[in-house]
Amino acid sequence: MLQMPNGTDLMREMKAALPLFCYSKMRNTKVLAAQGVRLSERTRLEVTDVLDMGEVGGLSCVIDHGGQPLVMSVTGFNFRDNGEIDKRITAYSKGRIEWVKQEERLDSMQGLKPRKKTVKQNDISNYSASPAKNSICPCGSSKKYKRCCGK
Repeated sequence: MLQMPNGTDLMREMKAALPLFCYSKMRNTKVLAAQGVRLSERTRLEVTDVLDMGEVGGLSCVIDHGGQPLVMSVTGFNFRDNGEIDKRITAYSKGRIEWVKQEERLDSMQGLKPRKKTVKQNDISNYSASPAKNSICPCGSSKKYKRCCGK
């Protein structure tokens, strides 16, 4: 059984190295496009903060995209141009993805519903104004903001 990667030390290292630069992975680009955010996998993005979203959310990056802050999982980005820390971020991401897959398989075998990512509103409120009530919630739940964090 895989252990969930501990991101506490990595989060400290990432915060100390800010700003970090990354590029969106294809799946991340598609999720963002569905929310009306257009960017390419070749667009160099700047990470301005790193958040720990707990067991289900893992480490997340705060990225300023044209004045619009985005809060997305570290696993959705390719990190390069940052030196040695890139290797540690990549290793964490790979371990995190494998751990999540394992947890989903175990949950499925036990007949449990998929876990939902939970983000404390004050974790992201420092980075953005409240989204429109009918837009997708920035916490990653796939629910509309008015039915999720906007309550």
